Amino acid sequence: MMTIKKLILSIFVMLALFSCSSNDDNDNTPSQCEIAIEAAVGAKQNYEAATVENYTQLCIAYRVALEKQQQECGDSDGSLQAIIDGLGDCSVSAGNEVEGQISVKAGTLSIVFDEIRIDREGGLLKILGETSAANNYNIYFEVEENMVGNDLFQNFKINLISSYYPMASNFNNSVTTNSGGVLTGSFSGVVINNDNGQIELTNGIFDLSF
Repeated sequence: MMTIKKLILSIFVMLALFSCSSNDDNDNTPSQCEIAIEAAVGAKQNYEAATVENYTQLCIAYRVALEKQQQECGDSDGSLQAIIDGLGDCSVSAGNEVEGQISVKAGTLSIVFDEIRIDREGGLLKILGETSAANNYNIYFEVEENMVGNDLFQNFKINLISSYYPMASNFNNSVTTNSGGVLTGSFSGVVINNDNGQIELTNGIFDLSF
């Protein structure tokens, strides 16, 4: 079973520190944040050990724990929301495997997202990619099932040192195959974060079978 991993623990620590330093007027907030982090860590461990029989139950519990962490700690860079989006409606079989990868060059940095999850929900394919390397990078986007053509990405986001979103006039994507459990295409362009920092993405390619 493809799992969503590595990103949570470092996010939990960062959010706990941020919460403790930015909520001086509320003595209960840091401890509530820490409690939420601990609960989400436990839910993540249970989720990663899920079987076909208990997958949906543990997935929903994990999603609820992440939402509680958002409430108590915040989610300033959107990383927790990206994981929640990747979980979808928790109806996907625990045996769902995805082959292939997403690769892109961000500035001068070449990144390969080789741990992929694809969920189907409401006619959409929701794609979450993570790396097996020692970093917290991830990428997320949605496309309508069986649609091919240009500019079909929805809710694209890439998390590097922060979350980056497409600049509408400077971001291109193309879906060339989208049927029979195969999704292929390309993307490139400028992405921007909430502080107006920009990164150019080049040579973005996705080639996935699920």
